[in-house]
Amino acid sequence: RGQLATKADQVQHERNSRILLNRWYERIADDPYRPPTLVMEPGIDPDYRGARIGLNRYANHRLRLAFIHIPKTAGVALRRKFVDTFAMPSVLGVSARTLLRCYEGDPAAMAGLRRGLRDATVLFSHFSHGFGALMEWNCSYATVLRNPLDRVRSHYRHMVSSPFSPLADTPLAAAPLHILLRKGALPGNLMLRKILGEAPEEVTWNEIDARNAAGTGFAGFPTPAAVWCGQHEHGLSAPDVEPDTEMSKVDRAMAIIERDFIFVGRVEAMQTQIGELLASIGIPDGSDLPRVNATPASAAIELTAEDRRASEEYNALDQALYDRISRLPAGRFLNPERLRDPAA
Repeated sequence: RGQLATKADQVQHERNSRILLNRWYERIADDPYRPPTLVMEPGIDPDYRGARIGLNRYANHRLRLAFIHIPKTAGVALRRKFVDTFAMPSVLGVSARTLLRCYEGDPAAMAGLRRGLRDATVLFSHFSHGFGALMEWNCSYATVLRNPLDRVRSHYRHMVSSPFSPLADTPLAAAPLHILLRKGALPGNLMLRKILGEAPEEVTWNEIDARNAAGTGFAGFPTPAAVWCGQHEHGLSAPDVEPDTEMSKVDRAMAIIERDFIFVGRVEAMQTQIGELLASIGIPDGSDLPRVNATPASAAIELTAEDRRASEEYNALDQALYDRISRLPAGRFLNPERLRDPAA
């Protein structure tokens, strides 16, 4: 296609790349004839197919880790760290298409992912707790939390500024954060909901792909069905969503963490805590985390007093969960016994 000479060329190229990878990531990554110069993700060695015949340094380890990527919690950097540590295909990413179709119970999607899981050490995507059982993959879970106010602000900025967001070029993109929270266009208590096992989206893959093919990478954030289906004005005129104040859900989430998780860390201490996680399975010098996809300080969004009130109100359960993890020894949850045996 030649040089990407203009901003419009670059945007169109990124749009086409997103459509291709969100639909066919697994097939492209598995293609034995894929040229090694085809970069699947910036910053990751494109020619990782040799890992299929090379011995993984940690192949004798019994670790099977399902890492729940909660949006805007440095998940891209974490995934690259796992790729650098374990190599492909031991780290298995899941495209939006496969993820949603597995939740829909599509037999072909589930069979394909199960084949990939035979060689996987780490599964990484926007799924929720319980996805391992859905895929019949005996695993432990891990995730990273972030201060809820900071996470919601970053989530909001990403949704209203990306040209590929389901909110792009709609009235919702111009709405302040507190309006999007009150109308449910931005999810409240998302960290808690992921641990409690909520499905990534209300709508199907086909419904999302038919209306916003380039935006399918946002599947798992999650977004209301009305927004995916193009009913943007309805989203602004809809009644306010009631904030969830059921604190017993935090107790349920902590019980799930203690039973099924090996690690729950915090973005604010991630360099140290990821090193502790990797050290628990005998991998030294694991605290060097790449800085990827970080929001420049100049692009940060200043919150109004109303934005802050709504963020606190609609993320009170996330704040309680975050505080519970922060008060644990070393400010994180780590269960080394489960690292040694997922069935522990």
